[in-house]
Amino acid sequence: MMNIFHKFVKKIRSLAICTTYCHFDVVREVAKSLGMREVVESGSWDIFWTDMSVSMERAKNMKGYQRINHFPGMSEICRKDLLARNLMRMKKSFPEDYAFFPKTWILPADYGDLSNGRSSKKGKIFILKPFLSSQGRGIFLSIGLKNIPYFERMICQRYITKPFLIDGFKFDLRVYTLVTSCVPLRVYVYNEGLARFATKKYSRPSNCNLTNVYMHLTNYALNKFSRAYIADGEFGSKRKISSLNTWLSDRGFDVTSIWNKIDDVIIKTLLSAHQTLKHNYSVCFSSRKLHQACFELLGFDIILDHKLQPFLLEVNHSPSFGTKSEVDKEVKTNLILDTFQILNINKMEKKKIIREEKQRCKGRLLQGIRNRLDTHEEMSRREQRLQDQKKWEKEHMGNFRMIYPMENSLKYDEFIKDDVSIFQPTIATRTYEEAVRRSRTEIEVKGKLGAEKIKNVNMKDKKEQNKKIINDNPGKHNLENKVKTSSAATERTKTSKLEVSQICESGDYHTEENYVRNSFKPQVMETELEKKARLLSQQAREKMIKNTDLVAQIYFSLKRQNLLSNEDKRKYGHLKEK
Repeated sequence: MMNIFHKFVKKIRSLAICTTYCHFDVVREVAKSLGMREVVESGSWDIFWTDMSVSMERAKNMKGYQRINHFPGMSEICRKDLLARNLMRMKKSFPEDYAFFPKTWILPADYGDLSNGRSSKKGKIFILKPFLSSQGRGIFLSIGLKNIPYFERMICQRYITKPFLIDGFKFDLRVYTLVTSCVPLRVYVYNEGLARFATKKYSRPSNCNLTNVYMHLTNYALNKFSRAYIADGEFGSKRKISSLNTWLSDRGFDVTSIWNKIDDVIIKTLLSAHQTLKHNYSVCFSSRKLHQACFELLGFDIILDHKLQPFLLEVNHSPSFGTKSEVDKEVKTNLILDTFQILNINKMEKKKIIREEKQRCKGRLLQGIRNRLDTHEEMSRREQRLQDQKKWEKEHMGNFRMIYPMENSLKYDEFIKDDVSIFQPTIATRTYEEAVRRSRTEIEVKGKLGAEKIKNVNMKDKKEQNKKIINDNPGKHNLENKVKTSSAATERTKTSKLEVSQICESGDYHTEENYVRNSFKPQVMETELEKKARLLSQQAREKMIKNTDLVAQIYFSLKRQNLLSNEDKRKYGHLKEK
């Protein structure tokens, strides 16, 4: 009996997990409780759990049975600037469906749009966040545009001045979302999560309370230092979502409707980056069609306004799994345990994957003989594998619930049509392409000039050789030869100079004064002072255009000719004709 037990333990412990780049002990503890052994990065691992993004090189080098806890390209919704760009792009195509996030500007590129129109009114309140910050670092509020640094890379959003309050305190929700597959997309939401409260009662932002982070920000990393912080999982500053649902239900609020709206926000946010996820996954795992190589556990930060409408604040690529408080330990331990269970990672599955890979390699060798048969078998095997994985996930969801795909998922098909492309050209991409084109032209021109220089050197050598040959007979012939040689060289020089001047005038070639030969030192494109001066001049230019009423004249001219689009009416409809 003891030998059988030892064999069973050895079979389970054969699964290996690498947590070298994971800072949270709860992941290691749960993995150990499931019988997994921890290995280093260079070892033979089955699961790789990291807090950092996944590089394309690491993804391409993964074996068929290995899993990693991030999808390549998920930064499209986890970086604040990229999230804003994707959601704003979708909002242009679907303005009513993508109205679940505050109006956003990406600075400094959108500062001109921010400083014009209705957004520039003095009473407007904005919240500014650095692109790559976390835990509330670098976030501040501004009334009007006076305190907004237009030259820094930040996200500027309209501040929600009327949030839903509980006992006078502002709060937000940390909703844990698991993506088990991106082709096809399968999304689960954990029924338990965290409600994080501010530690000072809320009042509308003013000059007196604008800098009070304990009132306006709900980040636990900030509020835990407040004297008013209460460590209670039911009525404290950090509560379980189940206790919040009970509070709302006892007071007559429709909890089911609220969570249906939150699920809708999560699905639409993921669909805004689905084309990128699908493209990156197919590039990294082109030969891995039967088994998913990645999974992703995201943290969606949701806030409710006074009408109980959910608004998306941000998406966390690696949400914190710290377990210093009891409510954290209870929620996050069960979350990670259910995540491992739903992924269907075990030794029998690993052996099955290795066996299928061997059969696929054997099929490639016999491709010329059984091409059609192998293709049909592979398609049927892929479909069967997908059905098995769906069945496993359905039977082992634990405290997860599936939100996509569902019976009513057909309404989301319009958001992932092929004609709604994520690779639309922007100002940044066009500028980059133009810079690449100029650089390529410059290299070609310099190559031509180098070849011309070598040709001139060869001609010079030939001239010296001819000079030695006829040096013994200096006469009229020698003089005529010198005149012909010098005139030909002069003509070549004139032609080369003419070619260079034409290229420089066209803007496709930089002169020698701006180019350092034989140097590996990077050239400074623009200093900080030059950048500030450029932005100041741009701001002055936009102000001058605004004062001349040029925009209003163009607007009403197009209006009289019935040439206005709906976007023009929304953006410039507030203008008045003089």
